[in-house]
Amino acid sequence: MVRSFLTRLGELLVAIDHRSLLEVLLPGAQELEIRQAFDARGLTPSEDIVDLYMWSRGSDTTQGLKLGQLWMFPGFYLLCLDDALANYDAFLPNGRWSRWWFPVFADGGGDFYFIELEPGMAWNGAIRRFRIEYDEQPVEFASLADQIKTIVAALETGVIALDSYGRLGADADEYATIAQHLNPTIQWWRE
Repeated sequence: MVRSFLTRLGELLVAIDHRSLLEVLLPGAQELEIRQAFDARGLTPSEDIVDLYMWSRGSDTTQGLKLGQLWMFPGFYLLCLDDALANYDAFLPNGRWSRWWFPVFADGGGDFYFIELEPGMAWNGAIRRFRIEYDEQPVEFASLADQIKTIVAALETGVIALDSYGRLGADADEYATIAQHLNPTIQWWRE
């Protein structure tokens, strides 16, 4: 399901001429490589996360760009699969991090959007945001597909747009309105 949203996201990034991001998005990884990396950690990846990393392996952060130029949506860039795996491994000893959380997007300052991968749980596959200064990480999207769908809708309507410095920005209230409309069952967007 996320594949069609990723395809549209790619089209929109080209349409708005987000050159800096387009130049550092790496080609996708092979499905077997993705599944083996997760399996080695005792995790079962959702189809959405496999599709995401098959679409792009992530952002190459070694090119000397400023964080804002890497953003796939305001404030966050797609972690390179290798970096996401290294972050996951590094976070495991931290009592605030669950072994079932896999980081997907980063802000470069310690906050991450992660996917919940605990088998059998109601929110398996949900997207939460780890905020370094908060103890709770509420669900923001029921799935990665819902998160990408929301980003796509915000890009299509111009709520997310490039600024003069080549960074993606958004009107937070307008973005929240779109997110609430597309994710009506998620408490986070109703507050």
